[in-house]
Amino acid sequence: MTMNTRRCTTRTGSISRKFEDLMTAWDERQRRLAHTGCDVLRRPVLVVDDDEDSRYVVSRALMRAGYSVVTAPDAERALDVVREYAVPVLVTDLRMPDLDGTELIAAARQHEPSLRAVVMTGTPTAGARATAEALGVEEFWTKEVDVQPVVNAVDRAFDSWLGDND
Repeated sequence: MTMNTRRCTTRTGSISRKFEDLMTAWDERQRRLAHTGCDVLRRPVLVVDDDEDSRYVVSRALMRAGYSVVTAPDAERALDVVREYAVPVLVTDLRMPDLDGTELIAAARQHEPSLRAVVMTGTPTAGARATAEALGVEEFWTKEVDVQPVVNAVDRAFDSWLGDND
């Protein structure tokens, strides 16, 4: 009986420490995101697109799905957000004027290695898809009228991020 009690205590202690570590990391992430007006409890996502209409449509769809969305009109501003705050999921256009989406993902992962990325583009090419896949992009989508597939892709990316950061 004593042996089982010790085992249970040790196991509970281990779980408590892991939970405490997770909550400390979560609190730090929330503190860093608070400056953007982004609520970490609503699953933060960064949407980057140089086309204002596309950025608006995708961000609104994600907000309706329960995400807290931060937007950026270009890769440089997106990198500023990634450097300053711990955003777990990035949705980016592939073609942008300064850096393309794959370059943005590579640069963002230098600051946030566990970042999950979803790429959307109006002009898909086999080369772009191959580059995105080499970067470990969660999903690659063609811009369409219906944004629900992108919302579903973000759901899967966020779940993947949560699974890796348990």
